[in-house]
Amino acid sequence: LEITNRVNEKIERKKEIPIADLTIPLERITRDMADIVGGKMANMGEIIKEGVPVPHGFAITTYAYKTFMDYNNLQEKITREMSVPNLLKLDVLELVSAKIQNMILEAEMPPELVEDIMKSYSELESKTLNGVHISMRSSAIGEDSDSTFAGQYYTALNVRKEEIPSTYKDIVASKFTPQAIFYWQSMGFSHEDIAMGVGCVAMLNAKASGIIYTVDPGNINANQLVISAVWGLGSYAVEGRVSPDIYRISKNEDTIVECKAGKKKIMLQSNRSGVVEVQVPEELQDELCLNEEQIRMLCSYAVALENHYKKPQDIEWAMDMDGKLYLLQTRPLMLCSADVVETDSVDFDRSKITNKLRVKGTSASRGVGWGEAFIVKKDSDIMDFPEGGVLITRHTSPKFVKIMDKAAGIVTDIGNVTGHMASLAREFNVPCIVDSGVATKVIKSGTLVTVDAKTGKVYEGIVEGLTKLKHERRHIVVETSAQKRLKEVLKDVASLYLVDITEPSFKEENCRTFHDITRFAHEKSLEEMFGIGTGLPDKLTGAKKLRNIPFNIYIIDLGGGLSKDAMDLDEIGIDNIGSIPLKALWKGMTREGITWVGPKEMNLSGFLSAMVHGMTEIDPYGKIVGIRKMGNRNYLIISKNYLNFHIRIAYHFTTVDTYCSDIENDNYITFRFIGGAADSARRARRAVLIEKILNYYDFSVTRKGDFVMARFTKYNKEIIEEKLDILGRLMGFLRQLDMVMSCDEVVDRYVCAFLRGDYQYSISRSR
Repeated sequence: LEITNRVNEKIERKKEIPIADLTIPLERITRDMADIVGGKMANMGEIIKEGVPVPHGFAITTYAYKTFMDYNNLQEKITREMSVPNLLKLDVLELVSAKIQNMILEAEMPPELVEDIMKSYSELESKTLNGVHISMRSSAIGEDSDSTFAGQYYTALNVRKEEIPSTYKDIVASKFTPQAIFYWQSMGFSHEDIAMGVGCVAMLNAKASGIIYTVDPGNINANQLVISAVWGLGSYAVEGRVSPDIYRISKNEDTIVECKAGKKKIMLQSNRSGVVEVQVPEELQDELCLNEEQIRMLCSYAVALENHYKKPQDIEWAMDMDGKLYLLQTRPLMLCSADVVETDSVDFDRSKITNKLRVKGTSASRGVGWGEAFIVKKDSDIMDFPEGGVLITRHTSPKFVKIMDKAAGIVTDIGNVTGHMASLAREFNVPCIVDSGVATKVIKSGTLVTVDAKTGKVYEGIVEGLTKLKHERRHIVVETSAQKRLKEVLKDVASLYLVDITEPSFKEENCRTFHDITRFAHEKSLEEMFGIGTGLPDKLTGAKKLRNIPFNIYIIDLGGGLSKDAMDLDEIGIDNIGSIPLKALWKGMTREGITWVGPKEMNLSGFLSAMVHGMTEIDPYGKIVGIRKMGNRNYLIISKNYLNFHIRIAYHFTTVDTYCSDIENDNYITFRFIGGAADSARRARRAVLIEKILNYYDFSVTRKGDFVMARFTKYNKEIIEEKLDILGRLMGFLRQLDMVMSCDEVVDRYVCAFLRGDYQYSISRSR
C-alpha cells in the first residue's frame, strides 16, 4: 500500500500554479519564471539580459489563467469532457475539442484580470506609442522548453486594444484544438499540467522575418547555422506557405557557405485592421531578403544565445522597415540523429537503386519510410489517413501532428526545414522531405513509395536495400516532462533491492518496490513448489508406488501423467508413465553407467565425516530440523507436461520442477540441490562441481555453500527433454560424491569425467 501510494502520488501530482501578479512587464521576467509566465515569455525575458534587441511587451501570467478558469468553474467541466473513452480517435477528438473551446469562448473575463491587462497595455503605450497594436502569443507551461509545442497554439497578430480580452480567450481556447490535445496527450501531459500564459509584445511592421537554427538539422555534424527568411511577417516562414531563402553559415570559419533564394510569391503584412496576404512585387520574389551584414548580425545573436543556453537553439527573428533586427523567441532546437546503420551491409550503395525517382526535396527529418501514398488536399482528408501511410501534401502544417503517430513518412511541395511541421516531424521521428515542388503532382494516392529522407529522395515502389536499413534515432534535446515523471515512477516500480535470496535481508518487510514484491513472491512460490513433496503425509490416498527401483517413490497424477491402464494398479512401472518430463528425466537416471545402489569409494576421512554429519535431518532450504529418518516416502507429482520431483538421495535433497510442452515460451526447468553426509567443505566442493557442469550445459546457476539452484527457461520441447536427461544422469553421478571431495583439484577431475560420460569414474582407478 505504501508503494502504491507513492506511485499514485507521482502519477496524479498536479503542477501547482504559483501565486503571482496577473501581468508582468517583459523586462522584469527571467528564465527561472517559466512556471509563472510560461516557457516562451521566460526565454524572451532572459535574452534581454544578453543584450539582443527584443520588442517591448508584457506577460499575462499562468496565475491569471487560473483566475480565469476558477472564475468560470471550467477546470472540472473540462476534466469531465476529457474523460471520454477513445479520446485520440480523430472523430471523438474533434467533438470534444469543439465542446471545450466553445465553453472557453463563452466564458466571462474576471473584471480584475481585464483591469490589470489594460493597465499593462497603458504602460506599453508609454514605452512605444499611443494605440500601439500588439501580437499575442501563447506561452504555456512546458512550451518552448522540454517539448516544442511548435505551432500548436494560436498566435494573434496586429491586435487592437479593444480586442485584447477576447483574443486572450481565443489563445486559451487554442490549448484545446484537436491537434494541440493530440500533441500534449502524446507527450504525456494532462490538461491540468498546462497552464496557459500569454505574451503581449508591440507589433512590428516587418519587412522580412524568419527562423534561425544554430545547428543544421539535415547535417548536424557540419557545425553550420541555418537562417530562413521570407518577406513580411514570419507566419509564412514557419507554416510552410512559401519557399523561403536559406542561408548557411559555417560557425568554425565564420563564412557564409550558401545563400539560396526561395520563390516568395506571397507575404503577410500588417495594416490598421489586422494582417493581410499580398503579392510580393515580382522583382522581389526571387531576391534575397538579407544582405551580408544582416546575416552576420543574426548569426552573432544566435551564437550568443546558443552559448548562453549551452544547447542548440531555434530562434524567431524579424526586421522592421528601417532594417533593424529583433529576436521574437528562442527555444531548444529539437534535433534527431538518424544516421543509418545497415544490417546487411554497411556499404549500401544508393547509386545502385533502380527504382524510378519520383521526387527530390530537402530533408527536414532524417530516416527511411515506406508505404502507400496518401494525398491530403483539405483538412477533412486527415480523418481517412491510413496506418503506415506516406503523407503527400502541398504545404507543411502543424495540424498534421494528429497523424504523425501513423505516418511512415511525409513529403511536401512547399515548406522548409525551419518550419513548425519540420520540428514536429523530428520530435515524432517521422522521415520528412519538404520543398519538393512537385510531390502532389507526380505521386498518386495508393501507390507504394519509399521515402529516403537522408538524401531527400522519394522512389516508386519499395526499395529493398533501403527497407533493410536500421535507423537509430536519438533525441539530442532534454527529455520531456512525461519521461521525467516516468523515471520517477519507475524508481518505485522497477528498481530491485532484494537481490540475494540467501541474505538475511531477503524478507517481506524489506520490499521497497513492486519489483521487490514480485521477486519476493516469485522466490517464495518457488520454495513452495520445491517443498510440495515434503509437506505431504507418509500415506496419501491415491498415490501409486513406483516399483523396481531402489527408492521409496510414490506418484501423484494431476492428469495425463499416467496411462489409462495404471488407474487400477497400486504399483506401477515406468511403462505406465505418460508424463513427458518424467520420461526424459528417467531416461537419464537409468542411462548405462549410472548406479543407484552400492557404496561410493571413499577414504577414511570421508567415511568419518559422513558418520559425524550424516545423521542430522536438513530441510530443502538448509535448516537442521532433527535426527534423520531413513526410508521416508518421496513424492513425484506429474501431469502430461509437468513434473515436481523432490527426493532424498542418501543424505542430500534434490528437487526438479519442470514444464515441458510444445509451447516454447511456457517451458522451464528449475533444479535445487542441498545437503550431504560429509563436512561443509566437502559438500561445498560438490556444489562447485554441480555449478560447473550445469554452467557447461547453459543453465543459469546460483550457488552458496552446499546449496545450488539452477534454471533453464523458454526453450523448445526437445531441448528441455535433453536437459532433463542430463539432470537425471547428474543426480545418479552425485550420489555420495561429497565424501570423495577431499581437495579442490578433485572437483575438476570429476567434472571432466561426467562431461566425457565416465559416470563410474574413481580417482584410485584413474591413478
